[in-house]
Parts: sequence; structure tokens; C-alpha cells
Amino acid sequence: MVGERDTPTGRSLYLAHPISVSAECMECHDRPEKAPPAIINTYGTANGFGWKLNEINAAQIVSVPMAVPIQIANRALRRLMTFLALVFLLTLIAMDAALYYMVIRPLRRLSQTADQVSKGNKDLPELPVRSQDEIGTVTASFNRMYVSLSKALKMLNE
Repeated sequence: MVGERDTPTGRSLYLAHPISVSAECMECHDRPEKAPPAIINTYGTANGFGWKLNEINAAQIVSVPMAVPIQIANRALRRLMTFLALVFLLTLIAMDAALYYMVIRPLRRLSQTADQVSKGNKDLPELPVRSQDEIGTVTASFNRMYVSLSKALKMLNE
């Protein structure tokens, strides 16, 4: 059996294992007349006799104060929470970096170039298209629009 019990020092966790009577036990605990004289002289004939073979008559009990397993569990919980917090933080940093390099930075370049074109600056190089996603498609479309606008302005100036 495994369980908890109240003790004078507080709650304890215990493990109890039954002990059954074996043939060696019967040498002293069968009947008083069969017991060794030293046992009779020490303990008398009133108690400890009449045991039966394979009968459970005792238990081995190991008891540990609950403070020990609670301390171990708290330590494990702190380690788990620290590990989860670190994983969360690293995941957040990785996602933030990915968002910055894959979305924000290319859109910022596109926005700055569009702003320069809107102010009349025609000497800008085309933006490099580095991906086939939506940002890359918008960049390629912007490059085509920029080339078309430059050609249209040249035709008007001639």
C-alpha cells in the first residue's frame, strides 16, 4: 500500500509491504512448548504464539516526510517552468526575427523606394526580388511599374 498519514512531525508518505509467516518463523512462534527456552525466558508464554504458515502477521513500512517529495516536485516544477519560459522566449525571438527579415525589412525597402519615386527621383536601381511569396510578387510588380513610369516620363520629355 502507498499513501499519506499524519504523524507528530507532519504529513508523511508511506509504503507498506506485508510480511507473511515462513517456515523459519514457525520455529519460535508455533506453540509455546515448541519454542526455544531462551525465547520463553525472555518473552514468556502468553504472546507471540499460534502463528500459521503463510499467514500475514506484520508489515514493513517505509515512511518519508511529505516535505521531501514536495520539495522534489517543486524543484521539478521550477525547472519545467524555466525550460518552458526559455523555449517560449526563444520561439518568440525566432518568430520576431523571421517576421522582421521576411516581411518588415523588404516592405520597408519597398516603401522607401516608392516614396523616392513619388518625389520624382528617377535614378533608383530596381529592387531585388528575393522570394516568390507575396512580398516578392509585390516587389516585382513595383519594379515593372517603376520601369513603365520611367519609360512614360522619357517619352513625355522627348
